[in-house]
Amino acid sequence: MIYILIYIGVFVALIIVLTLWGKFDPKVKAENAKYEKSLEGKPNNKKIIHRSLDNTEVRTIMKKTEKTYHENGNIHIESELNEKGEEHGIKRIYHENGQLQVEVNYTNGIQDDGTTISYHDNGIKARQVILLNGKFNGEFSEWHENGQLKRNSFYESNMIHGVYKTWDNFGNLKNNFFKHKFIDTIDCEKFKPYDKEQRKVEEIEVDWLQDISPIYKKFINKNEITFTLQHTLDGEDEYISVFSTNEQKAKNIIDTIIENNGGFLAFESFESENWHYSYNGYLFNISYKIIIPEKLYVIELNRNTKMKWQNFNDSIVLYGIHKDSKKVNNLIKGLNSIVYNEGEMTSGGGQLFKAPDDSNLIVSYWDDLDKVVEKFKSIVDCYPENAFSQELLGENKEIKDFTYEAVEEIVNPSLWQITFKTEKFKINLSQGTSSYQMNINLT
Repeated sequence: MIYILIYIGVFVALIIVLTLWGKFDPKVKAENAKYEKSLEGKPNNKKIIHRSLDNTEVRTIMKKTEKTYHENGNIHIESELNEKGEEHGIKRIYHENGQLQVEVNYTNGIQDDGTTISYHDNGIKARQVILLNGKFNGEFSEWHENGQLKRNSFYESNMIHGVYKTWDNFGNLKNNFFKHKFIDTIDCEKFKPYDKEQRKVEEIEVDWLQDISPIYKKFINKNEITFTLQHTLDGEDEYISVFSTNEQKAKNIIDTIIENNGGFLAFESFESENWHYSYNGYLFNISYKIIIPEKLYVIELNRNTKMKWQNFNDSIVLYGIHKDSKKVNNLIKGLNSIVYNEGEMTSGGGQLFKAPDDSNLIVSYWDDLDKVVEKFKSIVDCYPENAFSQELLGENKEIKDFTYEAVEEIVNPSLWQITFKTEKFKINLSQGTSSYQMNINLT
């Protein structure tokens, strides 16, 4: 044991001697002095020479600092660089008013992994994100300038994937859905479009698509193709496009959009020249086109033609999906249907419309008795309460047999209706003059 301790002591002593030899060696000291003299007037640069254990000279490069400035004279970017001019060390970016925007660390031109926090020009936290293995991974958050949470989701190799939530600057929840990772996002403040007339990229909202976001006003960048949803409005033509790198991803994007907008039962497949995997829904049709085989595909969502409505009381006609559509579906179990604004109203297809003259009334008209009974039963079967049949000018009778055949038999005579009521809503199902009608009253 004592021999081992002796060997360790000798080894440590040898290291100390060699280190001091390298530090005080006249040749090394002279070269260091010569180098230091050459850097006079350049206080941000420094290089030191030391001697390694194998008696070879090694140069340790200290950093130099490079600065750029805003037009008002305040520092814009302050970066530490290595001998090759690569970012190496701390990099700070400042707002025009001098407030720190972000501070990150680099090693030989590559940003170090870790948590990055950026700030608005008023000092309020703007964004917090995690860099792992050179890419954004894990949970991230963004804040409005007043400190209210703006956005929260998860990154998976630079692509947002998972529960996606956004809030307005008053703290009201705007979006809450599962975002598909093949649909990308960008930083609107940093991304510069190629189109000279478009000074910045804008995030927008459309009233005919739900739970698919974010959507940007169409932009062009010559250096890269982004896999973002881009909106185009050309006269009465309105569409959204997004690129994909392969056919399966293109189909995955279409599947996700359809599943979040009524499901495949609400869409019909159709054939279209040069377009594939084509489906038509109530508000839009969707398909993909091959740009470069096995390399680039484009998916397009084309808004279906709006109907023209004229209101005689000068009130504004609303189109698209009603703002409370998801709230209504969360309220009524088994509904599973988009609620549209009155501007989209047609008869016979079974779509749900919020009545313009009554904010608590939702109406729907059905040509197919089987489908309206199926929808009615899908709701009632979720609750313990029973439905009642009522003959006009007659008494209510509780429906004991709630099989499909029994419900269909009750609805068929035009003088009968079925009523189902809970504490939160009431449904009336009846036969009209030209179609079956299912009305929902929210209480």
